[in-house]
Amino acid sequence: RASDLNGFETVKTENGQLLKLYFRNAFIGKKLIDLNLEWSHKGWQGGESLPSLKMNNARTYRGFISISSDEGILTDLTDVESLRKIPVASLPLRGKNISSAWRFKDADWRASLNVKKKKTALYSELFHLYSLGENVVYGSVSLTYHISGAPVDSFKVKIPDYCKNIEFTSRFRPRVYKGEDGTTEVKIQKKIAGDFNLLVTFEIAPETLQGSFAAGGIETVGTDSETASNSAS
Repeated sequence: RASDLNGFETVKTENGQLLKLYFRNAFIGKKLIDLNLEWSHKGWQGGESLPSLKMNNARTYRGFISISSDEGILTDLTDVESLRKIPVASLPLRGKNISSAWRFKDADWRASLNVKKKKTALYSELFHLYSLGENVVYGSVSLTYHISGAPVDSFKVKIPDYCKNIEFTSRFRPRVYKGEDGTTEVKIQKKIAGDFNLLVTFEIAPETLQGSFAAGGIETVGTDSETASNSAS
């Protein structure tokens, strides 16, 4: 994108691609060009050389590099050549989640980008509430997850077989899947960090009742710690 841009084309060369821009009118002075590219990396295995852009026939060559990432991802530049690290606040253009900034004054700068995923720390607090009716027990469990590090969009819960008519309620439209290991997986449409609440409601069928029932049968799976409390009415 650029003002007065009439079109563009790409031509393959031995060392990459040549991008030709055509403007409706000749100009002199400064021209701001916004170029968006996609670049696939190899995930979390190791560093990858950053692709570079060069302006043909430029007498001087200088600029800035800023690195930003989604929440839960760590980035770093290594094997740096002809780059100088600068404060993020000194960048001429600002963006979201910028973790580092660099400046170059040479067209032959080099750098490798390292991408790592943060480890997720997941803690849960459960509050079990039971309401006794005639020949049936109505139960609900409020699960509060505390998520730090990498965000998550999936939670696993272990529910006893004697619980019937199970329903899950939360934000972000939860989808429920029965796992082969006997657990129930709840997926939401957005990865989140911080606190997240999930409500489970169920009934305990009359045939499972023989004067008493076991409280606290529902538990979270894959959390670093779990605390719980119970109440009945």
